[in-house]
Amino acid sequence: MALRYEYSTADSYYVLLTFLVLTVVPATYYVASRPPAHEQPAARRAAKDATDLPKCPCKTCARSRAARAEAAAPNFLARAVAPADPAAASSVRKAVNTWLGTFSVANFAIGALWSALLLVVYKIATGRTVVQLWDPYAVLGVAEGASKKAIRAAYRALSLAEHPDKVAAGLRKAAEAKFTEISKAYKVLTDAKAMANFEKYGSPDGPQATSFGIALPPWMTNATFVVVAYLALLAAIGYGLYRVFYLGGLAGSPASDSQKLENGLMRGPLEKLALSFKGPTAGAKDPKDSPPVTVDRAFAMIASTARAHHPDYAVPAETARAVPKSASFGEKSTTPASTALHAHLHRAGPVDPEFVSTCDKVSEAMVALALQRGRLADALACVAAQRAIISAAKPTDAPLLALPHLTPAMVAKLGGSAVSILSLVRRGRDALAKTLAKDLSEEEIDEVWTAAGDAPYLAITGASFGDVTSGATPGNETTAHADSGVIACTAKMIVTTVRDQAAREAAGTAPSTTTTAAAAATASPKLTGAAKRKAAKEGKKSPTPAAAAEVADDDRAASATPPAVLTREIPPAYVHAPYFPEIKRSGIWLFLSEQSGGAARAPILNGALIPFDDPRLLTARDDETGEVTFRIAMRGPRMAATFNLCLSAVTTSTHWAGHDTSRTFRVKLDRWSKKQRMAAGADAAEAEAAAAPAKYQVIDIEAPRGVREEAQAEAEAEAENAAEEAS
Repeated sequence: MALRYEYSTADSYYVLLTFLVLTVVPATYYVASRPPAHEQPAARRAAKDATDLPKCPCKTCARSRAARAEAAAPNFLARAVAPADPAAASSVRKAVNTWLGTFSVANFAIGALWSALLLVVYKIATGRTVVQLWDPYAVLGVAEGASKKAIRAAYRALSLAEHPDKVAAGLRKAAEAKFTEISKAYKVLTDAKAMANFEKYGSPDGPQATSFGIALPPWMTNATFVVVAYLALLAAIGYGLYRVFYLGGLAGSPASDSQKLENGLMRGPLEKLALSFKGPTAGAKDPKDSPPVTVDRAFAMIASTARAHHPDYAVPAETARAVPKSASFGEKSTTPASTALHAHLHRAGPVDPEFVSTCDKVSEAMVALALQRGRLADALACVAAQRAIISAAKPTDAPLLALPHLTPAMVAKLGGSAVSILSLVRRGRDALAKTLAKDLSEEEIDEVWTAAGDAPYLAITGASFGDVTSGATPGNETTAHADSGVIACTAKMIVTTVRDQAAREAAGTAPSTTTTAAAAATASPKLTGAAKRKAAKEGKKSPTPAAAAEVADDDRAASATPPAVLTREIPPAYVHAPYFPEIKRSGIWLFLSEQSGGAARAPILNGALIPFDDPRLLTARDDETGEVTFRIAMRGPRMAATFNLCLSAVTTSTHWAGHDTSRTFRVKLDRWSKKQRMAAGADAAEAEAAAAPAKYQVIDIEAPRGVREEAQAEAEAEAENAAEEAS
């Protein structure tokens, strides 16, 4: 006999389990694969701390790094369950903080879904799936094989008892279903054809239409619910695809994350910041005629842009009260962002690390924008602002205040703002220890002395200018002239430590190297020995139209003293920045500018950042003099004139502020006639210069994009014109 199975609504748990598994597992993987939203800055900082970036060895910076690592697990629950072992404690804090102690909507939703899944699993495990076999004998309450008389009597009794008209109105629906079932059972047991149909098809009426059922709760079978649910599901899927493929992720609000760039800054505020560098100010027709960016204006622009990224942030009241009332960036009103930046620069109290990090990123973007604008004053102001943010010290503060452990009172004892780090090292450690004996321990004095001695000493000792349009190798540059497409400034710079420079000065092994016009002419490329000797003796210009470099007035020229023997090969690349939430790499910004129109609007011809851990500083270094050779290419002016070209070297952290240097060289470019070029064999010399091996190693800073290609195209066009004229 064929049996019909009917399942209870308990089977709906299996459907819910399927939906929960398909939802919880992907959602858990998505959330677990990224840090919680409010801990992402700490996670980025911890990742940076774990890299090979150079780290300041002083205890102040070490404590700051340890505090940042501790801040990655700030909640009390993680601290309470952490074991005694520091390594194990860190792992436990991280795990507990990530899941149990993180108060975020995503984690709460994941927790709720997992709780529901576990509840469904518990219901399935402890419940029973009741499988009822429909038996007509059991429905009528008679034994199997009972006589027709007994079946008829049972049917009459049940039909009278279960008749819908004899029950209360509230029970009528259930009574109708029961009465229908009783009638069907009686028909099966009393009619031979009905019995045959039931045994063959499972129904006394013969073959029926095939039907399928799903184990859903009754409230989920409502037609309105099903339509709304499916429409909502389609809308959610569409919105999710839109966020993933257009906005770049599921998390975050469209107003913020959708506009973020690779450096974490939002596109809108950064584009607004860029307009201040591109557009002219009131009364200026050309952007280059706009007033240069000052340091205070740079700070105001940084604060304004940072406010767009942190609109709701404000420093604590006690920190704001500690900021001097006279502190101002020149703005008419004080915003919460400018107050926070002032608090950081005055070291008035704790400031949100993410806000400080945003200010640093904005200042870095401003340096790039200043380079695009092409004015030296703007770039120097933006670099000064970035250095101030990194070391939490105003540009006007005493240089010694950036050293470990030193306070304004201690700096005053050492001589105040007039004392540079080089002057401090010249005095010697004993003088430092004697002055600060009551303020610092011997270990702390050692850290101050080490940090001061590790500061870099930079001095530009000389430069020459040559034509590299055809790709001349280092040391083989031909004479630069007015028609040169690409001109290279080959500069020599001492890159050593303050400690080493002070030791060389004390030993008297560092002679002065003031470059004169005759010396510069001697260094000009492609001159004969007799011409060099004559130029050096008479101090006159080269007989050929050479780019003679003449040193202008510069108070740093007399101190450009290359040490005879180097005790340290290169300055360390770490930055002493205990108030900054990230580890920074230090180096040198090199700017080549043209000063003939005035320093305020001097255009930048080329610029580059060279980190102190760049291996090229070692390969391009003269071990005897400590001079590193840089070759900076620039676009040729294409005119005959005398230019004042300034080479500026700027360190990238306030820890070494005051060690910047610059030299100005007067370069005269003459125009060559075709007859002069042919007589001097200039074309053949350029070809030989490109094929000749380099005479020494240099740090090559290529010309801005497109300059060399344009110069080569112009040279080819001139050659074609000359060939046509000759033919």
